[in-house]
Amino acid sequence: VFAKLDERQRRRSAAGGTPRVVEPDIKVGPGGLRDLQTAVWLVQARESLTAADVRGDRAWEALAKYGWASDRQISNLRDAKEFLFTVRNAMHSLAGREVDQLSVSRQEELARILGYDDSGDLQPAVETLMRRVYGHLTEIDVVGQEIADGVEDSRLFIGIGLDCVRRELTPANPLLVSEDPVWMVWAAHSAQQYDLEFSIALRHVIAETLEGAPTTAEPD
Repeated sequence: VFAKLDERQRRRSAAGGTPRVVEPDIKVGPGGLRDLQTAVWLVQARESLTAADVRGDRAWEALAKYGWASDRQISNLRDAKEFLFTVRNAMHSLAGREVDQLSVSRQEELARILGYDDSGDLQPAVETLMRRVYGHLTEIDVVGQEIADGVEDSRLFIGIGLDCVRRELTPANPLLVSEDPVWMVWAAHSAQQYDLEFSIALRHVIAETLEGAPTTAEPD
């Protein structure tokens, strides 16, 4: 989970950190299809679901069942996914290859291919297209961030008597102090690998464990 959250942050930062850039990336940019995929993966991991549980339309069912998105948000996410795939397919057709960044040089022609025109509207076709693009990207961006924050702040199972809450390692139960102290090695390894902190409760348990640990006697 932590590796996926960190990867998500790096990818979004590299693409500008916001959906509202001049040339948004429909696939890997903020609010793009990868953000939606990542949000579903995080829910799958958090709720211990199988890949089959979130495949296709089951993803929407999982988001609703476990309370990660409202009915309105799920409806908007469905629309956003369908719209972005339509735009992406048109971009590939226009470029003759797989390209996911909606460059300024192609926006007007793309609007024409998708059926937008300047007649009967108060703004140019390309502006109508881009308004819809930004709207759908923003919807995925907002819900995706809510899910990422919710998963990161939730209680995550680490193992060997440890959980993690808000990126702080904490005892999973009050019996940790009586367990084999090898868990302290695991705690240190996890903290270093995923940039986690020790909670106050865990620090108290560590101190109590060390106080009760046998010491090597000094030679006579």
